[in-house]
This record gives sequence, C-alpha cells and structure tokens, in this order.
Amino acid sequence: DSAGEGILGIGLEGEHTFVNPAAAKMLGYEIEELLGKESHSIWHHSKKDGSSFSKDECPNYETNRIGIRHFIKDDLFWRKDGTSFPVDFESAPVYEKKQIVGSVISFRDITERKESELIIQYERDQAQTYLDIAEVMIMTLNTEGEITLVNQKGARILGYQIKELTGKNWFDTYLPAAERMRSKKGFDEFLS
Repeated sequence: DSAGEGILGIGLEGEHTFVNPAAAKMLGYEIEELLGKESHSIWHHSKKDGSSFSKDECPNYETNRIGIRHFIKDDLFWRKDGTSFPVDFESAPVYEKKQIVGSVISFRDITERKESELIIQYERDQAQTYLDIAEVMIMTLNTEGEITLVNQKGARILGYQIKELTGKNWFDTYLPAAERMRSKKGFDEFLS
C-alpha cells in the first residue's frame, strides 16, 4: 500500500487479483472497480498510435503464458477517463509449485520525465538553430575530446553531416596524424 509505483496482480485469464492504491490512482479507478476485471481491455489496449493492441502481442499476457519477464520502457497505459499516460513497466511471472499462476505488473508514470526530455530537446533544437546561422565553425568537445556539438558551417567545412561528427573523437578522427599529439597535449594542458 505504501509503494509509490503501481503494482497489479494479474491472474491467468488476465483478471486483476490485487491492486495497490498507487496503481488505482494512476489509472483513475477505485481498487474495487478493478478487482476481478480483465486488465488488458482496461489499461493496455492501444498502442501509441491509437491502433489496437491485441492480447496475443501484449507482453503481460506472454508473461502469463510462458513465464517471460518483461521490462518495457516508454509504453502507454490508459486511464478510466480515456486519456493515456507514458509508463515504464515490468511484468514478472508468479509461480506456485513450479506452475505459473499469474503475474505481477509494476509500473511508473514517466510523464514528468517525458516532458523534461521534450523541453531539453526543444532547447537543443533552439541552440542548434542559433548556431547554424553563424558563418563560422562552432564545435564543442567533452573532456575526452569527443564532439558534443557542431554547427552546419562546421559540418560543411569538414565535409560531413552533423550526426556523423557527433560522438567522434576530434583528435583521433579529424586531425592529420602529424597534428594529433601536439593538439591533444595542448587540450589536456588546457583542461588541467
């Protein structure tokens, strides 16, 4: 009852056998409304694009059928009011006398994380837009010398696409062999 994540017990037919308060609250139900009811059609029935998510392809039912434990990142669960919310969840089989008798689903609402990721991506896109209008090459490196950011002008000068440059080591990949040691030494001195 004290857990902050949603925890659901699911029987072999997909019915809720137990529901903790956090799960009921996130799903918008009272616990009593879920107990004994089939789970898939209530909160895991549709994919992100709105298309139907059949029981045959549902990882929770696979856990019940053959005992495979699933760790699913960035899926959708559906609330009583018809709205969805993003979740990370785990489904684990429950055994009695070496027989699968159901599963336990634990899930976490990741709405805040998704919103933060969108804000960060927007800010990166905005920064990239400002950098791309510059008429000079702009590049940032991490402490290992890997390219973390480069503008369009820099990519054109080097003859690559931005995504081809990002993550590559500047010293090992793009400098002539004769310049590498001297430049790397200067970079290390600057960092220290």
